Amino acid sequence: METYDFKKYQAWIKKQAWKISKKYSLDYQDVESQGYLIYVETIKKHIPEKGSFFTFLYHRMQHLNTYGKKQCSLRLKLLWVENFDFLITYDEFISRLELYDTIATELSSNAQLILKYLFSSGKKKYSRTAVKHYFKENYQWKPKKFNSVWEELTVWWDIFAHSKIKNYGV
Repeated sequence: METYDFKKYQAWIKKQAWKISKKYSLDYQDVESQGYLIYVETIKKHIPEKGSFFTFLYHRMQHLNTYGKKQCSLRLKLLWVENFDFLITYDEFISRLELYDTIATELSSNAQLILKYLFSSGKKKYSRTAVKHYFKENYQWKPKKFNSVWEELTVWWDIFAHSKIKNYGV
């Protein structure tokens, strides 16, 4: 009978969580907690006759990457105005930010450029890779520059989303 000694897998789970948190610029503790949930679910679903626990855990831990992608995409979805069926435009968004005395004016011009692109293209979802490609092709941005600006925008969005969206009544 196979045992599921948590200590045996804990360091590996932490390493996977660290990779995902860095890859998607997420809070490490949130990702680590998700990794532990995956571990518990894996114990419940593991059938020893079908293979080793670690092999099954390894494959199930791919859900951690999916979690990272989903959390990252939540930051990039266009802002839906509460109780309305339309998307606000970039200009409306910026004017409301100013009303709420946010840090929008502290964004670099490059971060504002990305934000404007996200709002003006009309899409509901964006992949980091697609946005990166757009700025490489249209503005000749190098990966290092894009990553730096993206990180700035990500930090700003996290602050905005946690402090302002809840108060966004129309």
